[in-house]
Amino acid sequence: MGVKAVDRIHKAGLSGHDPVLWHRRSPSILRRMSLAAPPLPRGRAISVFAILLGAYLGTSSFRVETIDTGVRLEVARSLAREGSPAIPEMQMRTPFGIVGSFAGGDGRHYSIYGLGQSLLMVPAVVLGGERDAALATLVNPLATAATGALLVLIGAALGFSATAAIRLGLAFGLCTLAWPQSKLTFEAPLEMLCLTGAVLFLLRPGRGAAAAAGGFVGFALLTRPSAVVMVPGLAILLRCGDDSRGRATAACAGVIPGLALALFYNHLRWGSPFATGYPFTGFRYFEFSWEGFVGLLGSPGRGFFWYSPILLLAPFGFRRLWKRERAVAAAVAALCLSYVGFLSFTTIWHGDWTWGPRHLLPIVPVTALAMLPTLEGRLRRTVAVPLVALSLGLQIVGTTINYEAYFLWHNAELRRAGRVERAGRYHFGLASSQIYVQTRQAILFWGDLRRRVASYDPDRDKSPYHPILEGGAPITVRVPDVWWIYWPMIGVSPLASGSLALACLLLIGGGTRRLLLPEGAWRSRTG
Repeated sequence: MGVKAVDRIHKAGLSGHDPVLWHRRSPSILRRMSLAAPPLPRGRAISVFAILLGAYLGTSSFRVETIDTGVRLEVARSLAREGSPAIPEMQMRTPFGIVGSFAGGDGRHYSIYGLGQSLLMVPAVVLGGERDAALATLVNPLATAATGALLVLIGAALGFSATAAIRLGLAFGLCTLAWPQSKLTFEAPLEMLCLTGAVLFLLRPGRGAAAAAGGFVGFALLTRPSAVVMVPGLAILLRCGDDSRGRATAACAGVIPGLALALFYNHLRWGSPFATGYPFTGFRYFEFSWEGFVGLLGSPGRGFFWYSPILLLAPFGFRRLWKRERAVAAAVAALCLSYVGFLSFTTIWHGDWTWGPRHLLPIVPVTALAMLPTLEGRLRRTVAVPLVALSLGLQIVGTTINYEAYFLWHNAELRRAGRVERAGRYHFGLASSQIYVQTRQAILFWGDLRRRVASYDPDRDKSPYHPILEGGAPITVRVPDVWWIYWPMIGVSPLASGSLALACLLLIGGGTRRLLLPEGAWRSRTG
């Protein structure tokens, strides 16, 4: 251990402790201070990735369900086919302003959204042909499954057991808001992946790892400008280990490519590197309100913990994480406060239309890190079993029922009552909350599945995969929103359906089998 590391120990008030005892209490801090980093369980991370990806593909609908993503897909098509981000003129009025394309400084029309997600959709456009929209929906399942795998690596990097790290990855991927959001096509899963990747590399020693962390932040900014709120929390982790100044310089260098491309894209579209284009929508996005702060933390319709009950373990583990990894705990707290605080100044804090508080999705894995101390060793069944069962059940409801079914129900209730309700206000009523209503819809949809499927008439009804920019299809709010219900409706061959189902089962089964291998077998296979 270097002189600088010893000085840090003394400055932290730890010089009076036995160094050996302190090393046992906090081994991962000393590992990060040293030149040699602990090996990461990549095999186990890959297994968790396979399990999560199998689950996500098995419950996907493979359709673009949001107008926002339809516009981003148009940008990807233009990039792939014409080499330009300009798209045809299109404008649609939504509850949150006008969405579509707007005239830029050169007279051509551009999307107001960031470029990151569109860039990742370009391969889908090139390879997918007429089915590029279905292929483009793979971006978020892959990103969310990768986030679960990164959490396994982070758990190991912090010195926790393989069991705790695996539990962390699976709990995040199957028992939180992440699962339903993985099948939706918003940009939040990409921002979440970037934030988690940045955390992992900032926990590794060396300037190269810091540069990689900066690269993740740069791509997050390219995807969504508001991702800048993650920077203060991540800056705390730059103080870990030796050469913090050099690591900070490397991290800034890593940010530059993504940030420079984002600024150039702004200049190309609107004539200024700092213009985002959002004023064109005619919607007021910023306005401080205690309603947003309270709604994100405790409302039945958008409360963070309501949609991910398993994360209730995080406050109990945070204190132990603070004692063991103070910098990491401080970063977790800063990131959570930054996102909640920022959204409290926005009028779209609720993130409608969607399932749960989607704008808080990036801090789901960050909050889950605080659970690590509680996942170490044996969990009390009286606590773990109910939390896991409740969390898993909620995610199945959110994954298999289209969120639009809830909002259509709510609008019908308002019309029936003859009143108008301010956006977001209905999330504070238990009887009108999305969890309650959509759970009832799930029971109805699944219980009446045969009749609902039989009522579909391809000559009368639109295909479930009708382009969202042309109005979408009503059938998606009448039956469970999964591909293995849609595909027989539109005549997809049983061979194709069976092949995909088999692939999902192989991913889940293969990943589970590898996780069940004893430690010795893992070492012999990876050694």
